[in-house]
Amino acid sequence: MPEVITLGPFMIQGILLKWAIAGVVGFQALKVFAKRKGLWDQRISDLIFQALFIVIIAWKVSPIVTNFPEIMRSPVSFLIIPGTREGLWLGFFISAMYVMRGLRKQNMNGWLFADLVVLGLIASITVFNVLGWRYGVQTSLPWGITITDRAYRYHPINVYMIIASFTVLIWTLKRPLSKIGQGIVAADAMLLLGVGMFIVSFFQPELFQFFGLSLTQWVALSFAILGVALSGVRQRVRSATGADE
Repeated sequence: MPEVITLGPFMIQGILLKWAIAGVVGFQALKVFAKRKGLWDQRISDLIFQALFIVIIAWKVSPIVTNFPEIMRSPVSFLIIPGTREGLWLGFFISAMYVMRGLRKQNMNGWLFADLVVLGLIASITVFNVLGWRYGVQTSLPWGITITDRAYRYHPINVYMIIASFTVLIWTLKRPLSKIGQGIVAADAMLLLGVGMFIVSFFQPELFQFFGLSLTQWVALSFAILGVALSGVRQRVRSATGADE
């Protein structure tokens, strides 16, 4: 998929279109899975779209802070300038707070919500990597992919990620119904996905480094930590309520 797609007067970043397609497929995957298991609740869909709307708004509005002088000189540029990475992370944080509040307010099963959202996330990551090549560092391995000069081969990062995420996805889909809705699926899947992403990151060139780790490695580490944290919270809740495994 090209980096920029032109639709009349509009230009769309290819990566955003890929994530949009992947997100739709991921949502449909979790919805079909939940319906087949008899776990679907329309409130789950409503909460997901509300959280997604918050992320998009925070991402799109963020250039007002980072590029305020430019936007003031040309307000129309606000429609063209893409959002920032900082705005995206802020959106994720706000939406997470909103989701937790919504789950409590509507008395929904938060563990079920987490399990289904993680399933949709993994499906989305798999589809995203199917939609285009991602080149890693150079390699002499026979499965390396080329760009223009066939003398140089590169690690197919997207193929590695497909293998990692699809493996976790199949493992998640095969979990027994008794394990779904308890947070077990979300905790284990996030940990496995984080480990898989971290391994793949060693074959991926990264310009950004923070405390010796690349952005991808920080994301992978965050996934793994989130999985461990979910498992810890789940065990604490079960211990407090005296529930059995």
